[in-house]
Amino acid sequence: MGPQAAYIFESRKWTEPLVVDWRNAIEHEGWMLPKFAYSRTPEGGVKARQPDVLGQPALEVIERTLDRLCSFVEDVTAHCLQQKVPEAISVTEIPGDKRLSEMPERFLLTLRHGGKPIWTIASHSATFDDI
Repeated sequence: MGPQAAYIFESRKWTEPLVVDWRNAIEHEGWMLPKFAYSRTPEGGVKARQPDVLGQPALEVIERTLDRLCSFVEDVTAHCLQQKVPEAISVTEIPGDKRLSEMPERFLLTLRHGGKPIWTIASHSATFDDI
């Protein structure tokens, strides 16, 4: 299995619930996000409890899904652009500790032969901000 196929295979692990569970539930069963539950605190305030989605707090599910989606879009875009540049040029990944905080570029063009290491699309578990 090539790196592209392996990447798509791994991506299916988090995209399948989006397509199968969420889309089907919304479109075919009329699922809607449950409402927040509110309760009074002993101090007289109000406490909000977020609803569960797929058995987990909604915010955690949404943050994880959005993070995976951002990584996926960035990876696939870089991979597609890498396929379209002239044959002598490719894409390299800037190591995280070498990126400028004010301009956190992840990719640069490089010479295919004699340049920096060539980036290959690969699945990762790092968050979008930590890639």
